[in-house]
Amino acid sequence: MARSLDPRDLNDTDDLNDAALSPVEEEPELDERRRAASARFDVTAEVGSDVILREAMDPANQSLRDALRLSYRVLQLVILVLLVLFVFSGFQTVETHRTGVRLQFGGIAGEPGREALEPGAHFSIFPYPIGEFLIFEDRNRPIALEYAFWPRMRPNQSFEQAVEAALTSTLLQPGPFRGDTRGDGYVITGDGDIAHLQLRGQYEVDDPIGFIRTVENRASRAGSLDGDRLVEIALMRAVTLHAARTPLARFTEMGDQERVDLRAAAQAFIDRTGAGVRVAEISFPPTSPTPVFAIRKADLEVQSARSEAGRLIEDAQRQAQSRLIELAGTEADRLLDAIDLYQIAVDSAESDTADAALARINAMLEAPDMQGEVAERISQAFAYRSLVEGTLGNEARRFSALLPTWRESASLVRAELWSDTIGYIRSRPDAETLAVPDGLGLMRLILNGSGEVAKVRRQQRLDRSERAAAVAGLDLLNPRFERAQDMRSGAGRQLDRQAGSMRRD
Repeated sequence: MARSLDPRDLNDTDDLNDAALSPVEEEPELDERRRAASARFDVTAEVGSDVILREAMDPANQSLRDALRLSYRVLQLVILVLLVLFVFSGFQTVETHRTGVRLQFGGIAGEPGREALEPGAHFSIFPYPIGEFLIFEDRNRPIALEYAFWPRMRPNQSFEQAVEAALTSTLLQPGPFRGDTRGDGYVITGDGDIAHLQLRGQYEVDDPIGFIRTVENRASRAGSLDGDRLVEIALMRAVTLHAARTPLARFTEMGDQERVDLRAAAQAFIDRTGAGVRVAEISFPPTSPTPVFAIRKADLEVQSARSEAGRLIEDAQRQAQSRLIELAGTEADRLLDAIDLYQIAVDSAESDTADAALARINAMLEAPDMQGEVAERISQAFAYRSLVEGTLGNEARRFSALLPTWRESASLVRAELWSDTIGYIRSRPDAETLAVPDGLGLMRLILNGSGEVAKVRRQQRLDRSERAAAVAGLDLLNPRFERAQDMRSGAGRQLDRQAGSMRRD
């Protein structure tokens, strides 16, 4: 039975010469726990010297040498790849709207005045960590003051909802950010009022060297945090100073000139730091600047009331103009101006001027080209005057002519009038004369009239009925039936200074 070779048995070379070594089987439990051997040898003959032992171990050594040689080749390849990566890590591409510098041993490398990198590919002889590139955006860098001067609002609450819910009894609670909460931001204006605003803008890096040497960049991306903070502080300072010099009414009406002034003030502050930053643009949202929300709510209500009042005034003026056109047509404005001049003359107690103004008004009212209801009313007045002149006027003139004779002999006038009346009655075709003797006293007569007279009376009743039906519902004084200038019998005056004042509102 062969046995395994134990190194402790090699201490005595004489024993090795005498011993017969042969491989032995190991226990199954040990075989399961041990890894399979890469080489196994069995010595069935006696070993006479160390040369025989080395010859027996040559296959194992050969396997070890091959493994070491393969590992060395792999290591060489890895080192070569790392060397290539190390060399190419010195290349850096600068994109458009970006700039930066090349650092060497932590300092800015490059010719004086030309340290800033232009867009394109650049190479550093000493890659990281000896050399590196610091690249950052130099154009269109956004900045926003969203909460510095803005009040707290509930999540998902719009500006309109916040204004609608604002109350004058709610006090502002100023304070910085504390966790997820913050205080109300605001500015105090020159007249002691309070206003809120939000501001957005952009800035550019004109001097990358000054920017890197001045601004302490702690963010993972160079220039992304503290450069923004510098511009924020400059804008907050400019807004605060501008608000302190401006009344609330002017501050809330931020125009182009105010934006230019704010940008100039912020730029002056930044220039004193030497940061190489230029504020390119600032703008305000449509809702900014604004007074305190409660005041804005009241102001909106006032503006709404003013708008409604303006609308009502426009409607009234439109209705008034339409009514004036209905009254006087295209001559309404001229007529109103003449009435205003007349009223001024009356108020100034200038009788001659007032009479001249009144005559001008009457001439305009009586002009043939006068239109509208005024012309119709004047025509109706002339028609009515003509009617009166043709009826009562004739009677008045007749009695005025009889008045002197009446004063001289009243009985003669009575007799003449009685005779005329009897003659008029008898001359009518429906009149019937009955003759009775005197002295009969009181008696009752049953008489039958003449048939011819009765026929005439019936015809007269029919004629009256027909005339009444023909003119029923018609305005006989309307100028459509008769022109005023054809009816007038004399000059007329439509205005009287003693009747009262006339004024146009």
